[in-house]
Amino acid sequence: MGQAAREYTLMIGHPEYKKCDERFVVFMHDTYYPSGGAKDFIGFADTLAEASQMVEQNKENVVLGEYHIAKASTMEIVEQGQIGWEN
Repeated sequence: MGQAAREYTLMIGHPEYKKCDERFVVFMHDTYYPSGGAKDFIGFADTLAEASQMVEQNKENVVLGEYHIAKASTMEIVEQGQIGWEN
């Protein structure tokens, strides 16, 4: 089993994970200090709007970085962006 598959297996074992096509996962990291995969995991959300709100609530923890929101069922990225690059 590869690293990505192991990390995904750990995430779906998370107590908040429910198998649902509408569930989303949120990842955030500083550009210079990404932890990689599951270590950048912020949480699960039931809707895309809730996932975006989770990004807003956690922005203060990232100086210059990125976020990714993916479908929990497929890990397909549905939204991504940069944090702190406004200037």
